[in-house]
Amino acid sequence: MARILVIDDSNFMRRIERQFLESAGHEVEDWMPLSAMEIPERLTKSPVDLILADFNMPGVNGMTVAKMGPSLFRVGNRGYWPAGILGDG
Repeated sequence: MARILVIDDSNFMRRIERQFLESAGHEVEDWMPLSAMEIPERLTKSPVDLILADFNMPGVNGMTVAKMGPSLFRVGNRGYWPAGILGDG
């Protein structure tokens, strides 16, 4: 199965996603970076197959994570999309 990294500022959401993915047989680690500067080192130290990242977090956003992570990722959202992010003005 896949090695999955769950990145979310909500401890509750990290725990729920971790439990769901582990029950499906995946190896899961959850993490909340304090800034985007931590991401490359973390991914180099412990590579993963998939990143599940919240879009809107303090200090870092899901799009930044996606650009730094493996070729397979999903950027999620728990609240709202900032105006213009989808090209809709």
